[in-house]
Amino acid sequence: TTLQTVKLSPTDDPEMLSMWFDATAGDGVAGEQTFTICDIRFIEKAVTNPTPTATPTEAPSENPTDVPSEAPSGVPTDVPSEAPSGVPTDVPSEVPSGVPTDVPSEVPSGVPTDVPSEAPSGVPSEVPSDVPTGEPTEIPSGEPTVNPSGEPTEVPTTEPSSSPEEKIRAYVDRLYRLCMDREADEEGFNFWINALKNGDYNGCTICDFFIYSPEFTAKNLSDEEYVKVLYRVMMDREYDEGGLEFWLGYLKSGVGRDGVLNGFLTSNEYKGICDTYGITLGTFTLKEYRSRKPELTRFLSRLYSKALEREYDVDGLNHWSEQILTGKMDIMTVCTFGFFETDEFLSKNYNDDQYLDHLYATFFDREGDEGGLNYWRNELKYGKSRTAVLADFAYSLEFKKIKASFGL
Repeated sequence: TTLQTVKLSPTDDPEMLSMWFDATAGDGVAGEQTFTICDIRFIEKAVTNPTPTATPTEAPSENPTDVPSEAPSGVPTDVPSEAPSGVPTDVPSEVPSGVPTDVPSEVPSGVPTDVPSEAPSGVPSEVPSDVPTGEPTEIPSGEPTVNPSGEPTEVPTTEPSSSPEEKIRAYVDRLYRLCMDREADEEGFNFWINALKNGDYNGCTICDFFIYSPEFTAKNLSDEEYVKVLYRVMMDREYDEGGLEFWLGYLKSGVGRDGVLNGFLTSNEYKGICDTYGITLGTFTLKEYRSRKPELTRFLSRLYSKALEREYDVDGLNHWSEQILTGKMDIMTVCTFGFFETDEFLSKNYNDDQYLDHLYATFFDREGDEGGLNYWRNELKYGKSRTAVLADFAYSLEFKKIKASFGL
């Protein structure tokens, strides 16, 4: 316990005040005196030192999750030095399991006979819901957003007013002018205003209708002209050189125009336009399998060029994309039997050296070196089948690296 200092007013207890005044000193404060009580007889209150409050200890910070110290490079460092260049050492001589050996020779060369000559008008219902929809995270949405000079290029548009209906009217007006290069006709203008107001159409579906309308397709725009229109409609500006080159590269590699349109419709720029005009963005349904996973399409396009030495055909790209994306065939079966065991390839009657040249180009992306070529010539000379050699090349680390460059 501790003693306390108490204050007594002169009128509280004059006798006590007089008794203690001689033994203690006043503090000089007017109207009251301060006395230190030192005699236990006069102490009626005592306080006990408060128990210290326990201070909670800090919870230890979360342990970091285990992360590998380095990502595997995909290229082993323990390949025997004596192995000839270009000769995979970790590949079974037999055809790996899962690769059919009974594929009929009459299977077409990358263009199946049962593929319709026309692209399907919609997305087949049997496509799994988790199949990628052609929205790779690494695809820029029309970026960069400035032209090479660094200054934004403006496209004149109708500024919406504060009224929701006026905003919709302004949106429809700009769509007619930018897509159709004309003023809206009264019937069409009123139809689209009501369709957007009632929620029958949204920002994606109305653009889908305009871009694939007979009036727009009748323009027969080149790929470059097509992309430039998408910049004006979905970016509200003129194209920039970097973005234009990117999208033209996609089209050249076999991705459909609907895949490029999807890239613009899912961009932040177009979402901002829809927000400005009070339009619900909505979603877009891709029309062709070759547009569902652009990197896969680019990979298949390369197979046509390397294995068959020709440009892809659209029906073939759609067919092989569908086979892989729906799980009907795995990618390795397509790379081997889908291209090298077909009538088109076999009808060329390549000798062993020509055959090996195509394998090197397709699976190693280079010409054969003399040591490697001699190794494979001997393998074929002493009885190894071309099918087995094909599997060795297809399951090599070199080809695994090529697939990884396409995100596969």
